[in-house]
Amino acid sequence: MQCNSPKHVVAFYVKIISIVDGNWALWYPWSACQGDCSNGTRSRFRNCDNPRQACGGNHCIGVYRQTDDTCLPIDCTTSKKSFLFSLLQQEVLRE
Repeated sequence: MQCNSPKHVVAFYVKIISIVDGNWALWYPWSACQGDCSNGTRSRFRNCDNPRQACGGNHCIGVYRQTDDTCLPIDCTTSKKSFLFSLLQQEVLRE
């Protein structure tokens, strides 16, 4: 058998694999603030899909969730005024 014979063809291909590291997408909006007037908590998320990791690439580095415990779930100024006003009304009605 002769290797350069036209009847014998050796075919091969090279598959190029692109390693893709994951990257964070934008944050989703903050959730509604949950809690009472003195203390509330809200959170937001983001996905590791901008682009998504592929072909052995690295996952995103960092946190996917943030929390904030400084929010106020309701307008506390208005609530406190309303509360104080109702106490005042009750006091006036007693007299």
